[in-house]
Amino acid sequence: MVRPVFHAALAAFLAAALTAFAPSPVAAQAPPAPLAAYGALPSLELVQVSPSGRRLAFVTVSGEQRVLVLLDLETRAQIGGVDVGQAKVRDLAWIGEERVLITTSKTETVPQLGLFNAELFSGQIYDPGANRIVAMLANSRGLFPALFSTPDVIDAAGGSQVLVRAFSFENPERTDLFSIDLATGRARLAEVMGVAVTAYIMGADGESIARSEYEPRSQTWSLYLRQGGSFRKTWDTTAPIDQPNLMGLGLSGDSVILAAERPDLSQPGREDAEFFADPQARQLWETGARAFAGRSPELVSWSDDLRKAVVFTSGPHDSGSYHLLDLDAARSPRPAAPMPRLRRIRSPRCAASPMPLAMDCRFTAS
Repeated sequence: MVRPVFHAALAAFLAAALTAFAPSPVAAQAPPAPLAAYGALPSLELVQVSPSGRRLAFVTVSGEQRVLVLLDLETRAQIGGVDVGQAKVRDLAWIGEERVLITTSKTETVPQLGLFNAELFSGQIYDPGANRIVAMLANSRGLFPALFSTPDVIDAAGGSQVLVRAFSFENPERTDLFSIDLATGRARLAEVMGVAVTAYIMGADGESIARSEYEPRSQTWSLYLRQGGSFRKTWDTTAPIDQPNLMGLGLSGDSVILAAERPDLSQPGREDAEFFADPQARQLWETGARAFAGRSPELVSWSDDLRKAVVFTSGPHDSGSYHLLDLDAARSPRPAAPMPRLRRIRSPRCAASPMPLAMDCRFTAS
């Protein structure tokens, strides 16, 4: 996952610069092979299956050059590709079946804004049908051209949309949420958000339904839920080091789940457990775990119907491999591509991880 680029120091630099400067663009098991043997070979990064499970997107790396490749899994034909250059690709996400969102980062110095060797994130939308790529926040007057949050791809009734937070020179006290035009990259204000907002959860209608805020002086983390036309604080806690995390919507859709350190509810000796609310998700994970037993399998991407998934494996004799898992195929899983060398960038979204406590906070009538 892309780490949010926003932090208080960066916002302070940008706000202070407004008084003197205008916005500026940012552009049979054999022994393991020696590490040197891997260095000159191309590798894959960020393999993502499309929502339908019919297409695959990934980044190939040779030296410092990166290229995005799109494949049709039914015909095995390449259906698109674009040179990403030397920028670090931090994330890939399908926008429906026709576009791919690419998130990259570079270390930039913008003296006019007081930024020196700062890692700034940017987003591009690639449309293979039109054979074009557009930059997010392009030609958006008054916005600093860097992403201030992880982009969210929302599938609503009117089609897919991309939402991201950005810094406005006209409203330096906020980092609002903007909707991105998929064809032009231009931003349109979607929701006003203060700088204290650290995370949010979107509803199916493209409107945030939960937010978290953090007050560094008091070290207080607070959860706000939308009730009617406004947000109401539902819970808070003191979090000097590890802040709670908003995980997503609850099972019924009228609550949110968050992970938080709660020593008062801890149970010594309790082991972490895997929990699947959806039986299809459990079948997908258990099939992958059996097929790649002993190779530390991790689900990194899956189709909407949970019938296809990309599995990453690694181990003493496996420097890192991607595999395509197809529950509808009669044959055993086959590798999506041989992987002599892999640069891991993104943490798997479906890997089991320790969670001290999962809290389900419900919406209530206002």
